[in-house]
Amino acid sequence: MTTFLIIVAVIVVLYFVFRKKDTSTASQQPVQRLETESEMRSAGEQYLAGKGKSPSVKDKQLVDEVMKSSGLAAQTPSGSNRLKELTNLVNSNSSEATKAIIEALQDHDPGICRWAAEASGERRLREAAPYLIKLLSRTDQSFMYPRKSAARALGAIGDSQALEPLREAYSSEQVRGVKEAMGEAIEQLLKSSKG
Repeated sequence: MTTFLIIVAVIVVLYFVFRKKDTSTASQQPVQRLETESEMRSAGEQYLAGKGKSPSVKDKQLVDEVMKSSGLAAQTPSGSNRLKELTNLVNSNSSEATKAIIEALQDHDPGICRWAAEASGERRLREAAPYLIKLLSRTDQSFMYPRKSAARALGAIGDSQALEPLREAYSSEQVRGVKEAMGEAIEQLLKSSKG
């Protein structure tokens, strides 16, 4: 259990440290940004090797769970490749773009769902509204950011049918930032229905 806590702490610290912008002066070494899950894992394993330990299979499984629940799973090579493919398809303004966005809203990867929710809002895709509403009900921790993006997208789309599901999701939401996004979306929908 102690090894697990060390690994989790190292990954979390590394994630936040290396996500910051480099504010170093010319005399300091620039901070290396860890772009993928594998780079973060490698850094964690290097840390443990420096302590004379190597992670066990159980430690690696626990790290997998932490990475997935933190939303970092979208940074896996397969998730990154899928996001690149989807982004290219949507940016090409292909006739398949809307279909790809809607399919992505139903993906198991929180990063893919978040991207799709944001794309739905940017494009104001009314046909995505039922899938965005369904995304609001994904209450597991790893879907915190997709829920927030779905709420914002529903507000941007302006479909009044989303008002009641947003109110229901708002009443049970535990995460402050997500709840605020839901409240803002509700306000947007109320304003658009009056105007």
